[in-house]
Amino acid sequence: MKNRWLINLLLFVLIGSLVLVGVLLYQSRKPPVPKVLMARILPEEINDIRIRRRDHPEVWLIRVGDVWKLKKPVRARSNRFNVAKVLQIPQAPISTEIEIKNNSELKKYGLHRPHAQLFINQKRIDFGDPHPLNSQQYVRVKDTVYLIPQQYFRVIANPLNSMLSQRLLEQQCQPQAFYLPASTLQQQGEQWRLHPKRSNISTDRINRFVKEWRYASALSVSLYNGMGMKDRIRIVCRASDKRPRYAIPIQVLQYRPELILYRQDEKLQYRLPAGLAQRLVMPFQPEDK
Repeated sequence: MKNRWLINLLLFVLIGSLVLVGVLLYQSRKPPVPKVLMARILPEEINDIRIRRRDHPEVWLIRVGDVWKLKKPVRARSNRFNVAKVLQIPQAPISTEIEIKNNSELKKYGLHRPHAQLFINQKRIDFGDPHPLNSQQYVRVKDTVYLIPQQYFRVIANPLNSMLSQRLLEQQCQPQAFYLPASTLQQQGEQWRLHPKRSNISTDRINRFVKEWRYASALSVSLYNGMGMKDRIRIVCRASDKRPRYAIPIQVLQYRPELILYRQDEKLQYRLPAGLAQRLVMPFQPEDK
């Protein structure tokens, strides 16, 4: 009886030892948690972004609810995809960490005059030179220099243009009327009314035109350059049943070799393919018969 008890005890100790060894082996095989640039800042906690670059206007973005908007250098809609990339910069993986004891050391990393500065909730990241041998960039946070993948610098390399929404109309705009250079299209109840009247314009064609405006996206967006106006457009939108209608004033600056439209309320010009001129600006002309 005593021997059996001793055998059971030894078996219990042996099984426990095997379990412990297994746990230790499993933990030793787990990959180490990678270090990131700013571990304590998560994307969902960020509500203020500023981007500064040499010879470029400062870009300031603020979160309004779930939407990011530009506050400087213009008040405008933001490109949500590129803003999302900026939000990932604090989580950029680190491959090298260098403590800086004297500011004179910054020159060899291009950080004495940073190429760009990014402020995330007032916390600053300086971007220096690229590494000479690999696709990484030197950055500085407080008194430490890090190497992170160069792709994170490319996100803010041309900050203003890349942060502007390329959509001509905001997502919440539900068009109610189009005042075009040669025609007017107004919604009355569930029907669209075209003036001057055209008997050969189908409902499907009108719906395609409205949809094209709702989802039109520019090749690029930039600040207004002062170009003269060729034609004028006004679009009346409704954001919701509870909000009043509002008008968006648009100028046609150029038809060819590209279509350039200027939204006066945003002070931004949108560059589009010339082929869109017929579909967006002159869609119901008699020569379309």
